[in-house]
Amino acid sequence: MNLVLVDVQQDALSAATQEMQATGAQVLPFKLDVSSASQMEAMGAAVLARFGAPHLVFNNAGVGSGGLIWENSVKDWEWVLGVNVMGVAHGVRIFTPMMLKAAKQDATWQGHIVNTASMAGLLNAPNMGVYNVTGTVFAGAPYLQPVPSGGCIRIMTGAVMPPGLDTVVPIELCQVQAREVQIRPGLLKTGDNRRRAGEDLALGSPALGAGRQLRPADLGLAASLGHATLVVRRRLRVALFSTGDELRSPGDALPPGCIYDSNRYSLLGALTRLGVEILDLGLVPDNEVALTAAMASAVARCDAVVTSGGVSMGDADYTRQMLQEMGEVTFWKVAMRPGRPFAFGPLLGSDGKRALLFALPGNPVAALVTFYALAQ
Repeated sequence: MNLVLVDVQQDALSAATQEMQATGAQVLPFKLDVSSASQMEAMGAAVLARFGAPHLVFNNAGVGSGGLIWENSVKDWEWVLGVNVMGVAHGVRIFTPMMLKAAKQDATWQGHIVNTASMAGLLNAPNMGVYNVTGTVFAGAPYLQPVPSGGCIRIMTGAVMPPGLDTVVPIELCQVQAREVQIRPGLLKTGDNRRRAGEDLALGSPALGAGRQLRPADLGLAASLGHATLVVRRRLRVALFSTGDELRSPGDALPPGCIYDSNRYSLLGALTRLGVEILDLGLVPDNEVALTAAMASAVARCDAVVTSGGVSMGDADYTRQMLQEMGEVTFWKVAMRPGRPFAFGPLLGSDGKRALLFALPGNPVAALVTFYALAQ
């Protein structure tokens, strides 16, 4: 058998030459660029002079595909042309006439032009075969060198894929020997294991809409887009206190007729989940002076005030009265149980500052129900 080997890399060419010669083949190797017309013409003349029409021509730049060259499908040729247009053009131009002439002279003669590194990928997509490692690309350092057909590069996680490459094969799925990588057929499809720039966010679409409460993932997204700062609204400030002479804080002594304040702790948890800034004013006694002072402090420092207790019809229930004196009762009582004694309206401070009051019932269940249904 006469064999012509063509490759752009000397080490791969030498290894293939030795391997073929060991089988007893007559080998004529050429190190050249198949896209160069002059180099290809000189090689074709040398092949013709020594062997006549060759039995096999191997190259790593897309000269042709497996089988007789004129028997390939349009799809095969489209793939080959994508590998190296000029290599294909020169290969067809130089070798096809030789092979056709030989076939006419001898009906039993067969000739092949084979792309050794990519033939299996041509016939059984995705690409499979033996590839030569031509370089390594690291994250943060773009790879600017062209990757020849039949070649591959090592790519580290986070690195940008060089132009012309579209698929990544995990190292654990490769058989690596020195500078050669072998990939099993049918293992991958084109585009596997890559991430396109912007695939998570379409160009021109909003990344973060106005009015959105920023979450940890949102901060990461903003940073990934290069924003060191964002224009945001500050968190709402909410004052919270419970009213009632019968209330005591957990841990304090509990006199006869008193109970521990549970509403404030439930509402603290509910407000914390909303992400607001909380001003905890503790317990406020059932008297006008203390309640007025607490309301004035809350309005001066906060955007909203949440209270529990003091909105029923009892003689010591002053919260609704304070709302009437300092602002406006938008509504009082709602048609729901639990939660009927609920008051809402704006409070005005001495300096004209405005805050919204949510006066919740004292019953622990009613307090939470009205908070979730009407306040949050």
